[in-house]
Amino acid sequence: MPYRFTPVSIKGVAANPPYENQVCYGLDLRQTKVKPALDLSYLISLYRVFPDRDKFFNSYFEKLAGTASLRQQIIQGMDEESIRKSWEPALQAFLEKRKKYLLYD
Repeated sequence: MPYRFTPVSIKGVAANPPYENQVCYGLDLRQTKVKPALDLSYLISLYRVFPDRDKFFNSYFEKLAGTASLRQQIIQGMDEESIRKSWEPALQAFLEKRKKYLLYD
């Protein structure tokens, strides 16, 4: 069952949130067991059903993701497994580079 909520302005926390005073729908994750890894499934699923996809990502998203590539991959319709596989070359390069900085094996 979808979760309904109405964003309201809260002084010092969220002044003038997007969709303020409008009924919004989402997922209620309060009882969901958190996976021990970054879970992209919610982001991908919500993007796919968002009514105005051009407004789904805000400018802050790329700061959180680190690059524009994740946003572009989701827009292109890539699934979570494919997105994760695209990270592998950079992760392997990082793991190799960090070896010289490790104090212990």
